[in-house]
Amino acid sequence: MDVPPLLEFTDEVVQGLKSLSTAGYRIALARTAVLRGYFCEQMAVVSGRAAEVPELFLMGLLSVADALLDKQMERVLEELPLSAEVAVMLRGGESEFRGVYDLMLAYERGR
Repeated sequence: MDVPPLLEFTDEVVQGLKSLSTAGYRIALARTAVLRGYFCEQMAVVSGRAAEVPELFLMGLLSVADALLDKQMERVLEELPLSAEVAVMLRGGESEFRGVYDLMLAYERGR
């Protein structure tokens, strides 16, 4: 059975489509990172934790860094000079930022 010409994809076309798909995925992750950072920043402001705004913004921003960089979170964190509180949260541990982190995830999921 002959395949119609429109359905014949060269390796170059397939690679191009894959890269577009990957680019779209990375753009979506970057957008999520910025939105999470902004959300955590705003939670710091409205909860009277203005001194922690930079750390909470970074926590939200870096919460998808592993997926964005295609590395394990532990490897990402090794390369960054973060506060213990932020690093513990991004490793999935308990810290004083847990409430903001959990609220961010719940908001994102619509709960």
